[in-house]
Amino acid sequence: MKRLFRTFLSLLTVLVLSFSASGHAYADTTMTSVSDEGSIVVESVARVSITATRSTSTSAKITAYSTLSSMASSITTTATLYEYNSATGALTKASATPVTKASYNCATYNFSCSFPIVSSKTYKVKLVITDNTNGSNSTTTVYGNAF
Repeated sequence: MKRLFRTFLSLLTVLVLSFSASGHAYADTTMTSVSDEGSIVVESVARVSITATRSTSTSAKITAYSTLSSMASSITTTATLYEYNSATGALTKASATPVTKASYNCATYNFSCSFPIVSSKTYKVKLVITDNTNGSNSTTTVYGNAF
């Protein structure tokens, strides 16, 4: 019984750590529209999962994905890299050029890009995602975890 309990705790710890390693970010700002029936409709991108990692000491890889509530005509994402001060929580725009990518007729949302980084600094990435669904634009802003 003790062994089963230890195994359960070990598996639970691995599960918890795996979820905390790939940050889930929720919409900072989401535009909504009103349907013909008068109900509020949240646009396609509502929950975005972001992974930001150092692929090397001088390069960072950013990936994001989401399932969409409906087919989006287009999704445009702009990723901006920020230097992060963990003591104050301040963000300062890094010298790296922001990356903008567009996708069309999307049933799922996938985004990836790379940024040059300095090994001695801590960073965060900001994604501004604009989707056009059924003729209505929606903007979602999310921040990745510090890396």
